[in-house]
Amino acid sequence: MIGSDLPQLDEVVEKEWIIADGYGGFLFLPSDGKLKRKYHGAWICSLSPPFRRHVIISGVQIKIYDEIIASPIDGEGVLPIYCTVNSDSISFLYKYEENPLRIKYYFDKGVNVVVDYKGNEEVEILPILAMRHIYEVNNEKSISEIEVNELGNSLSIKRKGRAFQLSSNGELRAQFNKIGPIRFRLDEERGEDHVDFQFSPCSIKMRSEKVLISIKSDIYEVKKQQPQKPSYNLPNLDLLYRAADQLIIRGVYGKRFIIAGYPWFTVWTRDSLIAMPGLLIVRGRFKDARGVLLSILKYERDGVLPEFIDEINEKPIYTSVDSTLWLAHALKYYLAYTNDTDFLEKLFPKLKAIVDRHLTSINEYGLLEHGPWTWMDVKIDDNFLIDRSRMAVEVEALWISLLDLYVKTCKALSKSLNDEVTNTLGRAKRSFEDLFWCEEKGWFYDHIGEVKDSVMRPNQVIALAMDCLEISPEKAKLALTNIWKELATPFGLRSLSPREGGYIGRYRGDIRSRDLAYHNGTVWPWLSGFLSKASVRYGFNSRAVFNSLILPLLLYLPRAPSPGCLNEIFDGDPPHRPDGCLLQAWNVGEVIRSSIEDYIGKRGEFSEIWLT
Repeated sequence: MIGSDLPQLDEVVEKEWIIADGYGGFLFLPSDGKLKRKYHGAWICSLSPPFRRHVIISGVQIKIYDEIIASPIDGEGVLPIYCTVNSDSISFLYKYEENPLRIKYYFDKGVNVVVDYKGNEEVEILPILAMRHIYEVNNEKSISEIEVNELGNSLSIKRKGRAFQLSSNGELRAQFNKIGPIRFRLDEERGEDHVDFQFSPCSIKMRSEKVLISIKSDIYEVKKQQPQKPSYNLPNLDLLYRAADQLIIRGVYGKRFIIAGYPWFTVWTRDSLIAMPGLLIVRGRFKDARGVLLSILKYERDGVLPEFIDEINEKPIYTSVDSTLWLAHALKYYLAYTNDTDFLEKLFPKLKAIVDRHLTSINEYGLLEHGPWTWMDVKIDDNFLIDRSRMAVEVEALWISLLDLYVKTCKALSKSLNDEVTNTLGRAKRSFEDLFWCEEKGWFYDHIGEVKDSVMRPNQVIALAMDCLEISPEKAKLALTNIWKELATPFGLRSLSPREGGYIGRYRGDIRSRDLAYHNGTVWPWLSGFLSKASVRYGFNSRAVFNSLILPLLLYLPRAPSPGCLNEIFDGDPPHRPDGCLLQAWNVGEVIRSSIEDYIGKRGEFSEIWLT
């Protein structure tokens, strides 16, 4: 097994700070305050919480005697001396001659900007706005769509019918200035759109020591949430709880959602259901868990749940093979901690529709026949890079788990149970080990299509972590030993063993190059939780498992590119450089769940009705 020592990461990492507003919006700025991504801004507002997120204000430019002192645009002004961050604000300190100049951004019914200067010179402040979607950039022509109207000492700023109000206690004068082109360096390195135009709607003269600028809308009222502190004394677990709280979103009409990841992911069913046990259930946030489940199930159509909700048009996209099946995973955790059969009764029609739909796709083994849209779903030139069609190991394990939950639910709620369901469950359980065990390799086949694919990938740990599967302990331990040897790193599991052909150890370059590496060696932290659970289940020492798999991720948190956050992915090769999304929900959820359940040993207990 790997040791618990952290690899020596490159310490020259640009820090980027994420502060969520609780509705899907967020503040996202690097520690030098300079815009390097199209996602950067002092307020990214969700126009239809938690969707349609737009960069509203990027920051403010400060001039003294027409000299730019501070600016969010790279190459303008000076760099801040330092920045300070807390749970709801970020501040930058500059100096003009010997006088301190502070800029602070924080949420309160929108975003507020405080400029504080102790000198006697007249200060001019130019708010810099983008008013565009996070996935897009403005061109010169699109800036002309902006409409600015004066309302006393405030402005109404409109674009395509959406209005925001900018006000200040300073001397405000409407003065429209186009700003750009702005080059986003990090987007350029990633091969994405990276040239943007923004604008300043006004000039604000500072006549006192402190000026407040507010930008608000009527979309929602930002409310500060009380952070939940952990009950367990583990390193940096409080940071992880704070990260978890930023991922739990209040939507319109009291709905609850989990954001898959900041800054660019939206609401994904698979991610939400995998993250939910750690983000919500083991922390006792059962009301939020019910809300997330109801929000997801609202989109059920003909027994299928969406893979994700489109960020721009809010339409559900139904392409995934396994997203629907993860429902059983989250529901089992919820029921183990709550025994809430009343809620289960409410969900039963949806659960039945899902089972009935999937029963139409079973084969002679009682297992699902399915297409290529598993979680390893990258396409290159419109072709699946990894085609895992017919029977993928984790898909079949999730299918068995769903049938197992349905049978137990029918008994618990005294519902009639079709013999086809119980017979299918029995056949599937009996078939699984015989079909998927690869004696030659000493692990489970990744998928069975035209041939049986024995390539070493991590998907089998999902099956090994499931209590409802009947796998011989000897085979399970042998498979786990090989997984530890081939795939385990301090930051997660590789998506492909370095011994296999096609392994790519660095996630680098343009979109095509990164896509090639994404599931061919790149490390995924959320899988550490499943390896942890499976290892403890089959008798591995819980302390050794925690020290090797989970503790390194906890110790990494303060040093992350976005401190306190867990990145989406890491390089397969040492020193396992972090990359991808800066704060990923299923990573946070599984590290919390594994810490509390697998290491501390505190877990929900099923009542007698679930044990029969």
